[in-house]
Amino acid sequence: MPKFDRKRLSRGTKLVPSQLTDPLSSAAATGIAKNINTAGLDNDNVERKWGSFRVNLSVPYIEGKFQEVGDVFAGNGNVSKPFSIPFMLPPLQDFFFYDTFDGRKYPNVNTNPPPAVVLDEVSISVDQRAEPTALASQFLGAPYGNSSEMGRMDFTNWDAMTMRVSILSKNIHFLDITTPYNPNTIWTVEAAYNQWAAQGPFVVKDIAKAVDPWKTLTLAIEFPDLAAKDVAVANINVDLKFKHELVERGTAAVAPQVQNCPPLADDRQTRESKAQDVVTVVTPATDSLIQANDAVSNDGISDNLGVIDEAVAAKFKGGVDKYGEVGPVEELKNDAGYFVMAVPLFSNRRNGGISPYDVENEPYIIKGDGSSALWDRRIIPITYPMEIHHVILAYNWQGWISYPQQWGGGTNNQLKVPQTTMFAVDVGVGIATGLKGDDFQYEQVADLSVRQPNLMAGTWGLGLIDVIKTASFSAYGRFGVSSGYVGWDWDLLDVPIVGNQGRGFSTQGEPYYAGRSWTPTAINQAGATVRTNVLQGDASERAPRTNGQEEWLEVRMRISDNLVGGATSVTAIPTPGSGYSYNLSNPTTGGSGSGLTLTIQVTAGAITMATVNNPGTGYTDGDTVTVTGGSGTGQVTIGVTGGLELTDDASGAFTGGAQSADTFISGYQGHWVYIIGKKFLT
Repeated sequence: MPKFDRKRLSRGTKLVPSQLTDPLSSAAATGIAKNINTAGLDNDNVERKWGSFRVNLSVPYIEGKFQEVGDVFAGNGNVSKPFSIPFMLPPLQDFFFYDTFDGRKYPNVNTNPPPAVVLDEVSISVDQRAEPTALASQFLGAPYGNSSEMGRMDFTNWDAMTMRVSILSKNIHFLDITTPYNPNTIWTVEAAYNQWAAQGPFVVKDIAKAVDPWKTLTLAIEFPDLAAKDVAVANINVDLKFKHELVERGTAAVAPQVQNCPPLADDRQTRESKAQDVVTVVTPATDSLIQANDAVSNDGISDNLGVIDEAVAAKFKGGVDKYGEVGPVEELKNDAGYFVMAVPLFSNRRNGGISPYDVENEPYIIKGDGSSALWDRRIIPITYPMEIHHVILAYNWQGWISYPQQWGGGTNNQLKVPQTTMFAVDVGVGIATGLKGDDFQYEQVADLSVRQPNLMAGTWGLGLIDVIKTASFSAYGRFGVSSGYVGWDWDLLDVPIVGNQGRGFSTQGEPYYAGRSWTPTAINQAGATVRTNVLQGDASERAPRTNGQEEWLEVRMRISDNLVGGATSVTAIPTPGSGYSYNLSNPTTGGSGSGLTLTIQVTAGAITMATVNNPGTGYTDGDTVTVTGGSGTGQVTIGVTGGLELTDDASGAFTGGAQSADTFISGYQGHWVYIIGKKFLT
């Protein structure tokens, strides 16, 4: 509603009671009392209409070799390049509207335009000592990155750590696939070492820079004098503070409806609907005498203002507490703010990233095992409730010095993305319960599975929001892109929320509530959940498995490349056959591959159990193969799980994916998953 106001009267107009009481009315839609009674007080009616949120980004280290561009081993690589991390602050689903015309998408600013977003403050901190010193990197005296001097204080290069921090912005690929990959600088600051080290943290306040929610933002960190130095800057933490206008919390009654929402937060607890503490303004009779007070009818101006004053003195309320409850009554319409949870994955690797030549050093990787994959996850306790609207993956292709490059097998920073058809990335966000309890349950919130980053037309391209290039020489090897393509450093991909009734960069579900509870906001007296259904509007709509008892978020990521199609398991034995004997390495025929052998166990000649002995190559998940020997009729069904198949090449290095000294899997300092949505006034 508009800001409260009174009628403007021209001189000489007769003043009547309604002209004074209508703005206070509990009956008129624009009356103060009416909006108090119906939780209609919006941003125009409160002193503070902004909420703040922070994007916290952490980098384990940046060392001098990363800063170089060119062939560092030939001595001509001392050109500085920035380290970057992209992110987005997209419109919440309430405001996510766009039009399509002539192959392009355009934000619809006429249908519920998104609230303003403003960059307010940047804070930067770095691990440091009281004395001016740098830290030796893993390359000091050891060009292959295994220096025993790593972490030693270096008093000769401390003055090389002048820091430049910038915020970049660009149009997104989602709206226009011909948009350039290079962002533009919208804010920057540069500080010499003795400036930022002395302040610890270094803070820039009152920036007041408006940002566009339909654009990608990128944090760029650069140490211009660090290139070619065998030193590192450790534990860099950047805190970006933004302001966003307060918005109305979501419910399951108004689109976009909220999944897994507790009952009280699901509806507005208004004075009018609960018939509790209703503010009533008494309107005097037409042409009656205008009075300050009337002891009989209580319709005087001061009488009515007193009623309003009492409501104001009691303080207006809104929001949701940490257990999913709201107050007895609420008056504030806009009781939620924006939030971003930035989750790092696959960071802090030995030389910055992961290549096929050092992947064997990663956890869960077994040489020659086709089911091996790269895994990472984060467990995040839920302290206060949130409404999840979008999940975005930032996949990192920033180059670094990999093992084959150190041995002369490639050119520094000329790194190609995997070229195989089976290179896959899977990301999931879930909520779970069962910590220190018996009822362990998971519920999927968002999920993404994409393949073939080398093809714009593959599933990778279908989930693409944006492509970002911040360095002068970047990753390459993607086909089917627009003309003028010169490489890129990051991909932003949409991780759809479960369901199909929501609004977003791809088909996804409506916002998802995640928050702790106690009995009234979790289950009823019969033990059934009182939360709203998940997968709303879908044929699979159902009650949430966690029953409103979620305690933590889990963010998980898998990188796999089952290039050889090796069998990883036996999932069924549809035909046991006859005449078989126990065999450790029984050959098979059929299926889409070859070379699979099984260890079989038998009872009375029939196969009762089978496990993979040699995975073979070229198989597809669900293939049925025939077990040779015996009657020749025994058949089993095999599973093929994506992994990183590792083999020895001539140099003894481990390879996987597209075999090339310039191929890599995971970029410098890993990837980010952003969980974006609303948090509530408490």
